[in-house]
Amino acid sequence: MNTELFNRALGLVEPWTVSGYDIDESEEKITFFVEPEENSLLTCPHCENSYATRTDYKFFDFDYLNFFKYKCSISVKVPLILCAAHGEELADFHLKPNEHTIFYPISSECIG
Repeated sequence: MNTELFNRALGLVEPWTVSGYDIDESEEKITFFVEPEENSLLTCPHCENSYATRTDYKFFDFDYLNFFKYKCSISVKVPLILCAAHGEELADFHLKPNEHTIFYPISSECIG
């Protein structure tokens, strides 16, 4: 699946990428699934050192601006990393800031 258009429209910064999407025609809603590219190095949110991803994740769901005529939400799969200085932390999730990249959290759920 070519996700370049979606990545740019959502303001995602490498290594974060759209891994899939779901369109609900009856609700007129599209959900984008975002996660880091496989084997990417992610940074600690405190010291910004790079660490390999782990297999534990937390999922965050956000409402986003409408995408064409569809309500839009984003589900981000954020890995836990093990920082030598700060212990277990959620990886830093980055967006290219612009006036359209404001997220409104819906919920978060820890998956182990």
